[in-house]
Amino acid sequence: MEPVVASWKARHPSVSGHQGAYEMREIVIALLYQSRTGCQWDYLPHDLPPVGAVKYYFYKWRDDGTDQTIHDLLRWQVRESRGRLADPSLVVLDTQSLHAAAGVPAYQQIMAVFAAADAPLRARAVCEAMDVEIAPSNINNVPLKLKRLAERGILAETEQGLFALPRP
Repeated sequence: MEPVVASWKARHPSVSGHQGAYEMREIVIALLYQSRTGCQWDYLPHDLPPVGAVKYYFYKWRDDGTDQTIHDLLRWQVRESRGRLADPSLVVLDTQSLHAAAGVPAYQQIMAVFAAADAPLRARAVCEAMDVEIAPSNINNVPLKLKRLAERGILAETEQGLFALPRP
């Protein structure tokens, strides 16, 4: 984590040359405390850096993605310390994220269509294969679901609007 914070500090020097009065480790601890407890900023414990300093780094890091990098590094360290791979090899989806709105195909049904297909499919073909009414609401929602599956690596978008199962 320290190299990430040090490189961030090097990329964002203070215009006044001020190096900061607080240890970056203390700033990160304060951010983790606030995130974990959900307390209001003004109620951070007094043994942590002042609220203004913590909020400054929170907003800067949130806007440029440094907070996500720190989060990923900490998660990887915890996983590796427990003898696991840095990245999870399994994803669990709850039933609520698998259910679709009434009349719109569920993710499991979409995956069954792709498992049976021998070529990439468009949203309209997915609707037809599932005997779903070709209605604007279905034609608009299915591509969103297909794109979501492609973003997660479950499907591959071979060309604009054309989806298939990824090759092993």
